[in-house]
Amino acid sequence: MEPSRPRATFNSEVKSRSEMWVRKGKTRGGGAALVLCLSACVLARASQPQEETGNDTATAIRAHDYERAEKLLIDSITAAPGASPLLRVLGRVFFLDGKYLNCASALEKAKAAGLLDEPSRFTLAMAYVNLKQLDWARTELQVLLEANPKRSLYHYWLGRVDFADGKFNSSIESLKTAVTLDPRFSRAYDALGLCYQALGDTGESLRNFSQAVALNRVEAHPSQWPDFDMAELFYSLRQYREAKIHLHDCLRYDPQFPKAHYRLGTIYEKLGDTAAAILELNTAATLDASYAEPYYALARIYRAKGENQQALLAADKFKMLGKHP
Repeated sequence: MEPSRPRATFNSEVKSRSEMWVRKGKTRGGGAALVLCLSACVLARASQPQEETGNDTATAIRAHDYERAEKLLIDSITAAPGASPLLRVLGRVFFLDGKYLNCASALEKAKAAGLLDEPSRFTLAMAYVNLKQLDWARTELQVLLEANPKRSLYHYWLGRVDFADGKFNSSIESLKTAVTLDPRFSRAYDALGLCYQALGDTGESLRNFSQAVALNRVEAHPSQWPDFDMAELFYSLRQYREAKIHLHDCLRYDPQFPKAHYRLGTIYEKLGDTAAAILELNTAATLDASYAEPYYALARIYRAKGENQQALLAADKFKMLGKHP
């Protein structure tokens, strides 16, 4: 059984994309890691007499040793009287470490003390997105938009939150504002394509996906998602050869993307190339050990080939991963 594509695709991107925006700290360009390191160093020095604490924290963040950075920051915060501005840094480190509840807790404490700045509020919103607390995420994004009505990034994420909440028309409104403010915002066009796909408007979905693919192609670091989403639309329309073209482009951007290998495997199965299908499905399963769907497809293919032992092994693996067709 195929999952409901637009919602499943949209929601599966949230973690990677929210982390990307928090790491970047802005719509274009990078530098957030350096800023975070400098913030940790300066604030820790202000909080403690030991100058080494700030340097150690910044070094740990730079090395992605988030557990050590968290311990150093917590020690600094505990030693300082009253609420510490280091709560902001701690919240962002928790976010980068995937500890979204801890992140939200730290940043809510900073907010209660009047210490929450704009980047930290955005991080708090992204933490709530990952925790699937959509109303709380929406509240923080709306506060950001009140102060920054021309920031396309905030309109984009408000649109994504509304989509995840099933508010497709509201999502479209926010995403259209995002592309009006930033006509080269490929991710916003991609999200619009998913919205229209969810509403059953294939023409508008295709138009927006096409725009996303074209803009994404000329970016310095193209994302795999626009071509993948376009491929999913073509797959749903049974236009398998067109879908295959976009999946190959998707895998040029990210050769280790399990979903693209899985979808390519199911397309090869549709086109009668079982050897290529088995290769792609096994690749998908290898790249993501928790990914059940490739095993279900493999069981189906092996069963059709009369290789019953292989079919049983694949079916057992599918069941072991706790999925049901």
